[in-house]
Amino acid sequence: MKKNKNLPELTADELRRLDEIKMYLAVEKLYRVLGDTTTTQDILDGLCTAAGVSINIIKSLIAAMRAANTTIAPDTSEIAIMLYRHNYPVSKICEFLEISHNTVYNYIDAYYTHKDREYMSKVKPEYYPQIVKFKELLGSLLYDELKL
Repeated sequence: MKKNKNLPELTADELRRLDEIKMYLAVEKLYRVLGDTTTTQDILDGLCTAAGVSINIIKSLIAAMRAANTTIAPDTSEIAIMLYRHNYPVSKICEFLEISHNTVYNYIDAYYTHKDREYMSKVKPEYYPQIVKFKELLGSLLYDELKL
């Protein structure tokens, strides 16, 4: 199935949300590789310093994203839809999220029929520059097919 829905371009707020999602994915990859250890925390501190961002802001965002009852972390459908709308290939989305093509297309169909379709940024606007700098450093250090 090809991209045949007339899906809207990402709004400015959705582009900010996409950056939040990319940061989330990069941090989750870091935790998958290294585990939830003191070493991981030390590496995150070093990355914050190298990126020139506030350790406290980034660590509080990461803690909020990884919390069990988080409202900041994206769910699988949001990630799939946002990446799809940003022209990532469905095959790469499936591989990265470990879901089927049908699941991606079901998410897209559900999104398309939903009335309120805009994904909003979920962090304070003043944190956004910190997220971008941190995400860009992580993306340049970690090999990633989605080019964070």
